[in-house]
Amino acid sequence: MYRLLIECDVPCRIIPGTGNTANHAWNIAEANGKYYFLDSTWDSQAKAKNFLFFMRGTEDMDSLATGNSHTYGIWSAKSSPLYDDYLSEEFAEKYPMSEYACDINSPPPEITLGDVDGDGYIDSSDASAILLAYSRISTGRISGMNELQKKAADADGNGMVNSSDSSIILEYYSYVSTGKNLSLYDFVNTK
Repeated sequence: MYRLLIECDVPCRIIPGTGNTANHAWNIAEANGKYYFLDSTWDSQAKAKNFLFFMRGTEDMDSLATGNSHTYGIWSAKSSPLYDDYLSEEFAEKYPMSEYACDINSPPPEITLGDVDGDGYIDSSDASAILLAYSRISTGRISGMNELQKKAADADGNGMVNSSDSSIILEYYSYVSTGKNLSLYDFVNTK
């Protein structure tokens, strides 16, 4: 599951722990700016028509399958340091977990074109985030952006996140810093 998600450029992580008291691992994956649990191992063994452990939240991971429990935990002292950070504040900030299962019927969160970091401003920090993502993509890594951030970053609307988007955002930031009021979308389309 992890490899498939990575190949599809879906931000994800492997989470170690126990499943019903035995060593086990599952994944988290991002959708609409939040992360959800996926346990493809247990779902592949379930006889249910619907997935029981797919895109579940922190409060309802095991709610559809009574008698099953996932518990965070390091397998042993020899565990990889790659997986030791999942209980840290930095992990929680980087991978904001949803409390409840993904609702495919709920509308996606709103985005503002150019506001990559979601702080309500379109400025040089957004341009920097785009350049960082572009450098990652250019070296064969995943962008590090979730889908909403990618949509916000695509300033020129060409379906790619690259240095052109960063330049447009810096140009726009300079323009509105002079007191002019125009949306980034209108700014791009009046050029």
